[in-house]
Amino acid sequence: MNDKQDRKPMRCSADGAKLNHHATMIRDPLNREEADSLDPVVDGVLIEVHACPKCGRGQPRPTGTIS
Repeated sequence: MNDKQDRKPMRCSADGAKLNHHATMIRDPLNREEADSLDPVVDGVLIEVHACPKCGRGQPRPTGTIS
């Protein structure tokens, strides 16, 4: 996840506030594209979870591998 600094901040679709990075989760791939980007170190897909400080809505996005 060394590309974290290069990623654009996410904005809430409801109120436009800058989302806070809340967690990084590992999950099974949901489609072929995600399966192709499976991280061999954690045997899953890494997903960033972001939360809005104003309204509390959450939004996930795929992240790079940790290897």
